[in-house]
Amino acid sequence: MGDDNIVFEKGHFPYSYFDCLEKLDVTALPPKSAFFNDLTDSEISDSDYRHAQDVRTRRKMTTFKEYHDLRDDGRFAFGRLFQGF
Repeated sequence: MGDDNIVFEKGHFPYSYFDCLEKLDVTALPPKSAFFNDLTDSEISDSDYRHAQDVRTRRKMTTFKEYHDLRDDGRFAFGRLFQGF
């Protein structure tokens, strides 16, 4: 599978950061602080943030929209896999 394995790993998404559509055009991964989880009142670990950076780099993403879309594609692709059973 190569880089496609990234899609099936648990990803991290900065839900609180993504509060308007204009952020889809941002050309950098949000800072580590933007990945703060308001529901669990916890920060993203250094290794999980490095994973998010690695995903962005390996997939040659240039906007936050691409990071967003990869997460959605992976989740829905995984769901479609099980719909066939």
